[in-house]
Amino acid sequence: ELRKDGFDLAEARYRELQPILVE
Repeated sequence: ELRKDGFDLAEARYRELQPILVE
């Protein structure tokens, strides 16, 4: 479960950075 939490957090971070990379 802990590993899943870390993945969720990483995914949220990636989504936040995605718009910046697109622009």
